[in-house]
Amino acid sequence: MSPSAHMVQVKYRPDIDGLRAIAILTVVAYHAGVPGVSGGFVGVDVFFVLSGFLITSLLYQELERTGRISIINFYARRVRRLLPALAATVLLTAVVACFVLIPDPELRWFAQSAISVAAGASNMFFLVKTGGYFDATSETQPLLHTWSLAVEEQFYVLWPLLLWLVVARSGHRSRRNVLVVIAAVSAASLVLALLLTPISQQASFYLMPTRLWELGVGAMLAVAGWRARSGSVSVVALLGLALVVGSVFVLDGGSLFPGLGALPAVIGTTLLVLAGSSSNRISHGLSHPWLVWIGLRSYSWYLLHWPALTLVRVHTMEQNLWRDVGIAIATLIAADLSFRLVEQPFRYRASAGRIGAASPRQSVLAGVATLAAIAGLAAVVLLNTAAFSRVTMSDSLESALQEHRTVSSTCPNVPASDGDAVDCTFPAQGAHAANPEDESRTQGRIVLTGDSHALALLPAVQQIAEATGMQLDVMWDTGCPFLPGFTEGSGQRVVSEACRSENVYRVQELAAEPPTVLVISGRYSSYLQPGPGLSESQASLAAGLSDLAHELDRTTVAVIKDVPRFPHDVPLCLLRRTDCDMPRADAESDRRPQVEAFDSLSGLPNVLTWDPMEHLCTSQICRGQANDGTVLYRDRDHLSRAGALALAKALSLDIEKKI
Repeated sequence: MSPSAHMVQVKYRPDIDGLRAIAILTVVAYHAGVPGVSGGFVGVDVFFVLSGFLITSLLYQELERTGRISIINFYARRVRRLLPALAATVLLTAVVACFVLIPDPELRWFAQSAISVAAGASNMFFLVKTGGYFDATSETQPLLHTWSLAVEEQFYVLWPLLLWLVVARSGHRSRRNVLVVIAAVSAASLVLALLLTPISQQASFYLMPTRLWELGVGAMLAVAGWRARSGSVSVVALLGLALVVGSVFVLDGGSLFPGLGALPAVIGTTLLVLAGSSSNRISHGLSHPWLVWIGLRSYSWYLLHWPALTLVRVHTMEQNLWRDVGIAIATLIAADLSFRLVEQPFRYRASAGRIGAASPRQSVLAGVATLAAIAGLAAVVLLNTAAFSRVTMSDSLESALQEHRTVSSTCPNVPASDGDAVDCTFPAQGAHAANPEDESRTQGRIVLTGDSHALALLPAVQQIAEATGMQLDVMWDTGCPFLPGFTEGSGQRVVSEACRSENVYRVQELAAEPPTVLVISGRYSSYLQPGPGLSESQASLAAGLSDLAHELDRTTVAVIKDVPRFPHDVPLCLLRRTDCDMPRADAESDRRPQVEAFDSLSGLPNVLTWDPMEHLCTSQICRGQANDGTVLYRDRDHLSRAGALALAKALSLDIEKKI
């Protein structure tokens, strides 16, 4: 059978390419930092719905025509459609990355991510390796955007097999049976997303099972063949456009997403696809030649824009709106070249009459070989990162970088990357612990609680505990600051259910056994963001801490204001240049919401509000490196061990005065 006999054609709809253009424009604008486009990441959700619609249209039409689905033909089409441009992008990015990225950890992380891309599992890689899509660490990952391609690739593995099983089990091509199965799978995925998002937003964002419903909605449209009624098609299209555009401008990184937050964009895209099957002004507008031109190049533009933005930002260590918009436009031009010279030739190589056209089996084997080659080259880079070293490091900088690579909780056998709540105890040590008759120091117990920022302060608190002979207990959880009784204001970032439960547990433990000293530290700026609901969040946080201080009236409560947050990773900055300071005014502006909340506690007799900024900053600048060369941070907002120890003496003196 000739290659053309395997081809399945779906009627071309220019409005679909127009929708692709809207999706990619919102994603690129969001990544370039265009003001106002705070929810541009929903463009990916638009792509998911369209992919589910188009892929299922191909599969179901083949099913209706032949009574079966050729899995090998399907995968061959996917390989020819997606792999050439992806492989070219990864290889081009790798070449530039070898010259731009710091060998360890940046180039090492890049090589690991390239291997995960080749394995079709980059969504799981970035779930484990970053603090989430909206976390600052994600902004330095040139292949971060491939997480959505991994979701689709995993969908491509599952979906044709699922449809084939439905038909094989039912024994006939029942549209109703197929629809019921798709609806059931999509409903289960949506329920999972709704349940998981409040518990672990990162997992819900990245994983295919919690994104499957978005592709499934598009799949139901393809199988059902629904059309909007002629009298209501304009209203349907207008409502769909309003939902998509509204999501782009209303949502932001603090929204509860992708659970309920993804519904408007998904529903809106569904309505636009539904309306596009009939004539209406909005669908006609989406079919404009300019939008269609962009839509046809949307895949290559999606692939190219993010590595270009990331590598330039990493190299310059700054974001610049006009420069980044210029980069976005330049990558659109590059996307046109990729579309014409890479995508199209490989995609249609199997067309009828082409000399040397590859068979479906050959296409799949070539795809597997290409992915293996990418993984192999990335592994070579991974094993030889030292060969790309271009600088000589001081001992302090090397130590900070080592902490950057492998963060340890210093609790025995408990790595910080677990992501679960961790409790650990350090028994009383030193001369005062060994001599209970010595009353020159206060005996008792110190508790340190909070998130990873509290853990970064641990060396200082350990030193205080050793000096006073106290036992030290630590209660911490990654990404979960101490928020007793906290209720976020409307429009503020929502606290996950897991973090709420962890905070209830912490309060119960403290009430059951009040410590001598309670040290509280955390990245409170995540939950106190300028904008709607800030004053309510500030009042709630202050009230919760105040109530706790009254309940623990014999405990000295030391509330540590957060350290200045740098716009760049301090150790990596010091590898690139010598001036890595930041203006103190910028740090004060960034911390103002939490400082205002904590300052309201200063009148309580057993509360110490302590500000590390007074010891890390001059009147004009905040420093990431001390005058003696000590590197004070291990990234942009976590103290290094040396940085924490630099604060220990001053913090100890102020706590002892309060006891």
